[in-house]
Amino acid sequence: MSYLSAAHAIGALSATETVGEFAGGFAGGAEFIEQCVSDVSTLEKHNLPRQVLIGITLAEISRQKMAASRLHLPQRLCGRNSRQALLLDRNDVLFDFLTSLRDSHALKILAEPVFCAQSGTPAQAKFDGGEFPSLSPIHNDLGEHTAFEIGFQGYGADLELTPRVLPNRTIHLTLCVRQTLPNPTSGTRIGEVVLPALSARAVMADAEIPSGKTLLLLTPPESGGSSHDSDLLVLATAKLVRQGQAATHLPRVF
Repeated sequence: MSYLSAAHAIGALSATETVGEFAGGFAGGAEFIEQCVSDVSTLEKHNLPRQVLIGITLAEISRQKMAASRLHLPQRLCGRNSRQALLLDRNDVLFDFLTSLRDSHALKILAEPVFCAQSGTPAQAKFDGGEFPSLSPIHNDLGEHTAFEIGFQGYGADLELTPRVLPNRTIHLTLCVRQTLPNPTSGTRIGEVVLPALSARAVMADAEIPSGKTLLLLTPPESGGSSHDSDLLVLATAKLVRQGQAATHLPRVF
């Protein structure tokens, strides 16, 4: 299984937003345009690529299946919060650990999007995890409860990132991944029916990545108040690409 397969679609860029929407009005829009022009001038001055290929792997690590396979998180991953990213080389032994998790079915891949973005341009994507039925009480004009309205509550993951090429040929990457999941233990009971609540957890990074290296982010479920026995794992690999070059895949991990 390839880490970022060429079969996955290129992520949708958010460049379709208007300047006013993105920068908050005319003054902000002028500042945004000025920043873009400055970025382009810097890239041309240093003969740097303007495009960045970013591969993301969203996954969950089941602690129950880890324990059943007698696997333990490496010390480097223990006690880290959602903003502490690890910078990995391609030969890092942590990739062997992730392969062991996959082989023991303790690692579940949720999504593997690939983005090709201009330097300084935001990109975003949404991944639906599913939906579950929900009930909402209906009241009459007197405030009396008369019936229930059936609806559906969606859950999944949202991803936002912005790459920026720096003069030293590294990539400054801001990344935020937020995942929502149904949580019956925090639900609301209506009669004999329990309506699940939504629990949320997120990982965020603001770091410099040499081209071709990988950021690893891991969030234990306790930090998001979730009862799920899993950790949210995010891997992000960034690579500089020249305009017009083929940008179809990143190096293999699994």
